[in-house]
Amino acid sequence: TPLARGIPSKKLRNRRIHAISGTRRRIRCTRRTLRPIATVPDVQQTLMALKAAGVTIGVVTNYSERLGRIVAGCLGVELDVLVTAERAGFYKPHPRTYGLAIEELGVARDRCLFVAGSAYDLFGTAKVGLPAYWHDRLGMTPPAGMPELIARERTLGPLLPLVLR
Repeated sequence: TPLARGIPSKKLRNRRIHAISGTRRRIRCTRRTLRPIATVPDVQQTLMALKAAGVTIGVVTNYSERLGRIVAGCLGVELDVLVTAERAGFYKPHPRTYGLAIEELGVARDRCLFVAGSAYDLFGTAKVGLPAYWHDRLGMTPPAGMPELIARERTLGPLLPLVLR
């Protein structure tokens, strides 16, 4: 993509400006669309349990800063770090997005675990040496050459024992 090369195209720049400025209607629509994220079984419950245990939580998203904050608000848990493609200057799965999150979390890579909602995140996390858990709630066919994982589960239930051990 143009942004992945660090040179936003005019089309992308216009789309990004629209996403950042957004109309009230677009923001309301986005909130309605994203609200189900927090209602996916185990998401909010798992995030709250991790937060209560003192785990630092961050999100890496391909959204703009403005829409990224809306997504974060839908989770119902205060995030320690939010890295957007807009701020990182690259879209996932570019390694810079994950690297920026690790840097801002202030934690060694081997003390981090990336919970991926998409198998394509796994390619970016592997490039920066970040262990990954694939929350494959739809049971998708893994892409060819998929990197090694810590776990691949349809729910987040097995995540807590992995992180809190």
